[in-house]
Amino acid sequence: MKRAAIITLLCCAAFAVGALSITLTFGNAGWHIKRAFPGSNPHFDPVYSPDPTLSSMLRVVLPSYFSFDESLGVIIQDRKEEIDLERGFALIPHKRFFSVHVKRCKVVTLCRTNLPGYPSIVVFEDCDFSLLPESQRQQLRVYDPEKPEKKQLCIGSI
Repeated sequence: MKRAAIITLLCCAAFAVGALSITLTFGNAGWHIKRAFPGSNPHFDPVYSPDPTLSSMLRVVLPSYFSFDESLGVIIQDRKEEIDLERGFALIPHKRFFSVHVKRCKVVTLCRTNLPGYPSIVVFEDCDFSLLPESQRQQLRVYDPEKPEKKQLCIGSI
């Protein structure tokens, strides 16, 4: 009888560890973002109000966890590899991005904006666009017209 109880307990523990592992990888939007954009920093970026959610409470214990139902922002900075934003966002099944901030990177392809699965706005700070096609370069505009010296460009809108 004790042996059956121990086996049942071990099976339940193995199932719980497996379920937790799947939740923290495939069920974690932050994991998908870091897979598509290595070295990036996803963060909670509420569009309207930072209402408390189950995910925000879980982040007290696991700061790297982000749910698929949250509005997220992403900071990508100082990447040596070229960045293809369109390809990167196509790899992420997450559908609620608000903002992306790209700093000191070489951008080779822009992404769509204000569509499901894509950010509303992408801000570029001191980036290299030398390999960006001319048609995409024309989409860039100054982020803050009052401070053009900050070298910030953007696509999309809030």
